[in-house]
Amino acid sequence: MATANIEKKQALRRRQIMERAAAAFNQFGYEGVSIANLASTLGMRSSNIYYYFDTKEVLLRDCYCDSLDTYAAQLAEIKQQSASYQEIIRNFFSFHFRTWHEVHTSVKPPLAMIYEQHLLSPEAGLQVKTAFDSVQIQLGEYFQQCQNSGLLREFPHQAAADFLHAIFDWGTVWTNRIHSPEQISKISEINSDVYLNGVATHYESQLLSELRHLDICEQIIQRAASLEGQAPSKDAISCAATRLFNTQGYEASSIDRICTEVGLTKGAFYHHFKDKNALLKYAFRQAFTFDRYLYQEVVQHAKNGLDAIKLLVQLDAMTIHNQHIQLPLFRLINKLAPEDISVAIQEVDDNRKRFMEFVASGVQDGSMRGGSSSVIAHCYFALKQRTLRFPNPIGSYAESTLDEAWDIFFHGTLKRNA
Repeated sequence: MATANIEKKQALRRRQIMERAAAAFNQFGYEGVSIANLASTLGMRSSNIYYYFDTKEVLLRDCYCDSLDTYAAQLAEIKQQSASYQEIIRNFFSFHFRTWHEVHTSVKPPLAMIYEQHLLSPEAGLQVKTAFDSVQIQLGEYFQQCQNSGLLREFPHQAAADFLHAIFDWGTVWTNRIHSPEQISKISEINSDVYLNGVATHYESQLLSELRHLDICEQIIQRAASLEGQAPSKDAISCAATRLFNTQGYEASSIDRICTEVGLTKGAFYHHFKDKNALLKYAFRQAFTFDRYLYQEVVQHAKNGLDAIKLLVQLDAMTIHNQHIQLPLFRLINKLAPEDISVAIQEVDDNRKRFMEFVASGVQDGSMRGGSSSVIAHCYFALKQRTLRFPNPIGSYAESTLDEAWDIFFHGTLKRNA
């Protein structure tokens, strides 16, 4: 009995450490969390944490695996209790948005947002990948089963999984701004509808590989890049730093590392920026200026609402693979100085409103299905952010299809006659 009580207390203490660590990793990033500070918030010594977790990396790994195990178990339960593919998707989306709403409102304990797996060692990263694959395998097997039955159209399972994960990744942050459970339910419903049915009214089999905007996009990107080239050294620092911020994290990207990346001295860095935060502010200001310019160009060239969004998708792909343009991930906004965060959030909202105007136009002209324009915007920005995090290498734009996850965005997963 005594041994059982000790084990129960140890399991409880381990769970307490993981929940506090998950919240800290979410807020401050891996490099911004120390075991000493974490122990202090829990009212214990660092040695108490090291009793359960050999290193900080092991703690991050276990937080990630715990989150993924939660999703794998929930998906398995939903599949058992749901009567159809549509119901499974809607219930899985509902679970996700409801869970993160409850996390943000402190109804549920924190789960780790899986953003920094690239910082793990190969061995630890493999363990997280194994946990991630347990969700992927369930999805892939069910996609195949439903495709065999004729319910789903043909699409790469990885593309459908990528789009789902994109919506989920963005939703973990976005739900922090939603306070009503009714709103959460509506958001979940429309997101799942986009996943099932897409946003385009009609199916176009070559929608991504034969976009008509190739020449137009190349001209727009060239003009936009020239706008950013007014201060070459400053922009070179900004591009190199943004690339590191997006892939390695803000805390892990030191000024020394940025200078090495761009081939400049620290003196040259401080000639342009007083500190790393000033650099991040500049990167966002450049990105928002760039986005405003793109939207202006889209308005001039698009023939309808859907065409405008297709043009944006093409521009996004070209931008991501342009070495002279680097767009910071929106989640880096929280790393800005407090007085700059509200300004950046307003810029993001302005972008979202411009996109929503394209959706409203598409619904009106019949090129797009009806639905909440704000939630469709959420799906678009979710996939764009994921593409920024994990850009696929492509060769010639004329010969390559864009990320096939965009095909799910436009057309959904269901057959149109299903």
